[in-house]
Amino acid sequence: MFKRNSDGKWVTGNPQNPTILSVDEAVELGRKIRDALVAGTNLIDKLSDDASIEDYIKLQEQLSNTLVYNMQNLGWVHKYYHMLYPYKIDAFHSTRWQVHALIYCNVKPVQDDKLYTMSGQLMQIIKKTELSTSYLRIQCVYCLDRL
Repeated sequence: MFKRNSDGKWVTGNPQNPTILSVDEAVELGRKIRDALVAGTNLIDKLSDDASIEDYIKLQEQLSNTLVYNMQNLGWVHKYYHMLYPYKIDAFHSTRWQVHALIYCNVKPVQDDKLYTMSGQLMQIIKKTELSTSYLRIQCVYCLDRL
């Protein structure tokens, strides 16, 4: 959802099929998205610092049931949660990058289409190696550049 500069109207959807919202509809949608994000933070907050892959699989399922509008698959939502919980959520905000990072570390992704399940796998690697997510990300980008 965003407010267009050209005409000041609130818009949702995608560029090919935008939906114009009234101010009341935009406020209602904004609240719904905010409430879902807060509910997601509550779930991640409950995740222990030594969470297992099974805990992250459960987190993925809970987020899928809690977040609206397919938000559990959106990179900006994952990035938002990483900024709030850098020791629980990794810094790779797309499944493509997560798969690459796991393979780079010689680890087979448990669920290669689930952002938060692979976050668990990456966070285990990060904790075992005592590397930061940023360092691991830089190494993976460097590896791709060399191909």
